[in-house]
Amino acid sequence: MASMSYKLLCGTFLFSMLSAAAFAALPSDPTPTIATQILPAPTVQQERPWSAPAQGLDLNFLYVPEGTTDTEHVLPPFTLGCPDELKIQLGGSYVFRYEKRRNFDLNSSKDDNDSLRFMRTFLDLDVVYRGMIRGYMQLIDAQVSNYRVEPSPFSIDRWDIYQLFVELKESPESPFTLRLGRQVLPTVSEGRVWGKPPVEYYWFNIIPVFDGAMLDYKSKNFDSHLFLLRPLVPRTLQDGVSRADSLREIDGRLHYGSYNVWRGWAPHRLEFYLLGLHDGDKNRVFPPSYTSEDKVAGSLDRYTVGAFMRGPIHEWENCGTLGYGIEGAFQWGHQSNDDIKAYMLHGDINYQWVHPWKPKVTLLGNLGTGDRKRGDGENNTFDPMFGASHGPYGTMDFEKLTNLREVALTASVEPTKKLKVTAELHKFWLDSRTAPWVSPLGINYGSDPTGQSGRDIGAEADLTIAYQASKKLRIETGAGHYFGGRFSEKRGDTGNANFMFVQTVIKF
Repeated sequence: MASMSYKLLCGTFLFSMLSAAAFAALPSDPTPTIATQILPAPTVQQERPWSAPAQGLDLNFLYVPEGTTDTEHVLPPFTLGCPDELKIQLGGSYVFRYEKRRNFDLNSSKDDNDSLRFMRTFLDLDVVYRGMIRGYMQLIDAQVSNYRVEPSPFSIDRWDIYQLFVELKESPESPFTLRLGRQVLPTVSEGRVWGKPPVEYYWFNIIPVFDGAMLDYKSKNFDSHLFLLRPLVPRTLQDGVSRADSLREIDGRLHYGSYNVWRGWAPHRLEFYLLGLHDGDKNRVFPPSYTSEDKVAGSLDRYTVGAFMRGPIHEWENCGTLGYGIEGAFQWGHQSNDDIKAYMLHGDINYQWVHPWKPKVTLLGNLGTGDRKRGDGENNTFDPMFGASHGPYGTMDFEKLTNLREVALTASVEPTKKLKVTAELHKFWLDSRTAPWVSPLGINYGSDPTGQSGRDIGAEADLTIAYQASKKLRIETGAGHYFGGRFSEKRGDTGNANFMFVQTVIKF
């Protein structure tokens, strides 16, 4: 059953759409017109980068003829009234990914290898009135098939309302935008602690989504997001078992804060943030309430302050540019009876050559603290909350920025404007020998309370090839191998794993 806030949200959206249509129907111009933009269709004589089928499914809409503007949508926007009065855009996307996983639990004694198929469909309705009122609705259908073990608790949500919000501006030129309703976090290029890099919006079937309010400020040199949000989860508890279900709010949990970007020191970029996560429900069964080290359920207040900076160090004319990236964040507060004291650090140095292929190499390091001593009344585990988990720590998703030390070397080339090849080599250690090793997929690879198994949890080698045929079509393929470390050997297993995927993203 929908919550009261969810019903109010739907009512607000429908009221805004009806109001916008009513305002657009007013005689603001003595000769209202209906205008549409029609893109020229490709002819059979035009050359295509690939061979379209002669019969069956027509994929010509994915091809952009020479001299035609490339857009993400098949249908042009529908406009009504005087210029820019009412604009309606229908669209969506479809993602299909095939994955072959071998020994993903790092336990070769279990026969649980998988060949999975991830499918996600988005259907979008975007309505803008006079550049000041915007209503947006996005439906989701997320599925996974052909699996033995459910790959992630956030992979399945059958035909649900994923986003539904209203945006308000004082005028089209105003730097302020107020967004009310169900929404995702803004896209962030790095996104280690908050937001997501663009790749994650393609990779995961379900990205964290929230009900609440966000106030945005955007100017030439400064962007700011001020927000108060309630996280949602596509799960419910049935007969004591967690099962996929429609999105629902987590009672008692709130996410709030401010995330800011400063570009006034260009070409350097500074991001700084103050984030909060509150959970006041001490008796919730699902998701379970937070507990202290001595298993006492209680409330949570976790505060995060941090900053990230990226830019060039030196540029050699007609040769290349040496760049850097640094980030640090500190967390404090309490989790039930325990005090929170945790932090993360990131540093990278990169070099990109002046060459048509844009070759680039990066050496990087990441640190997310783990709990130092169990039972001391202090929680040292860094929580990346709603930050990136797929891209920065390898494509196999064995690691996240919790109880982790990492050193990695990455290299990429772009043989054409549409083709990019990336190779990565990662080495991982536990930050705390006694704290658990947990993956972003929810897999707990265990812990050694004695610390005798050491910190070495393994290494990963990845190769990814991405082809951006147009704004409507993206194709990716890749493979990875995980080399188990001493920690896995002490558990009695080699810890080796293999991974392969092929993914297609279609926008319409």
